Amino acid sequence: IASHGRTILVNARARLRLRPAPQTCSATMDIQTLIGQLFAIGLEAEAYLPGNRHLQACLREFRPGGVVLFPTGTRSRRSLRACLDELQATNTALGLPGPLIVCADHRGGEGTQTAKIREGLEFPAPMAQCAIPGDPRRTGEAIGRIIGEDALALGLNLNLAPYADFLERDDIEGFQFGQAIMGSDPLVNAALAGGLVRGFHQAGLAATYAVFPGGYGSLPRDPHFFPGTLDVSLAEIESRFLGALRASLAEGVEAVMLSHWVFPALDPERRPVTFSPPAIAYLRDKLGFQGLIMTDAVGMRSAADLAGPGGEEDVAVRAIEAGADLLLCGTWRE
Repeated sequence: IASHGRTILVNARARLRLRPAPQTCSATMDIQTLIGQLFAIGLEAEAYLPGNRHLQACLREFRPGGVVLFPTGTRSRRSLRACLDELQATNTALGLPGPLIVCADHRGGEGTQTAKIREGLEFPAPMAQCAIPGDPRRTGEAIGRIIGEDALALGLNLNLAPYADFLERDDIEGFQFGQAIMGSDPLVNAALAGGLVRGFHQAGLAATYAVFPGGYGSLPRDPHFFPGTLDVSLAEIESRFLGALRASLAEGVEAVMLSHWVFPALDPERRPVTFSPPAIAYLRDKLGFQGLIMTDAVGMRSAADLAGPGGEEDVAVRAIEAGADLLLCGTWRE
């Protein structure tokens, strides 16, 4: 863990094109700090109060590498930005690598966490973006640039988008991801995803491809609550599932989020991709991705139910052992 922690401290922000604090050296950090840097913790609305002493104490104790925003009900854009500025100042005061990674689902539609802020801006959902007439790459570029500008103004430096799974299930009513998933045509999705990454970059925002290798739009179940298996061939994965990822890689996407679904073609031992060494090796070695690999939330049942008696704790340990770089976990109070 300590060795992997050093790798994160040295490489993670470089992979995200974030400038590390020059005085920081992982060799001088204790084991607790090295482990803390492997986590991005969730911040819900009540956290975004400037001067929140409990949140500041949480950062001092656990020293996470990043935070994930869930700002529903936050009073204003100004209060959110003030809170994030305070967190960055605390990160610097603690001598931790900087900047603190600040990420959120800012992809459009119901999946846009920042739209739930009072005064938050709304953007078309990915499914709606796919339906806009014209060249989807140029559409993605235009939307991505505006989303990127909005995200940076709020204090984000990493977007958990594009969310490029294609829709195979027949219903979206009551589906957790709703219109946050793209449409049913993988070619359109690939063009849109590449354009979005390019647009984010034009604004100066780092991007995350979600999820590798996909599948959240394919099964009639929600990965937050149920495990799932996509028993498709490797040839089908490569021909149907990876087009949007390849388009994003071509644009220099900085991070990739792992799917919690099981893909036996990538892992005969039928482990979720989140903690599957051969699946992560495929992403690194076959697809050549050298950026930041992160999990989806480790508490989701699709991974936690299959990890062992420790549930999400086992997901976290096994994901790091398998080659993941950053763990998305529960709220800061948890």
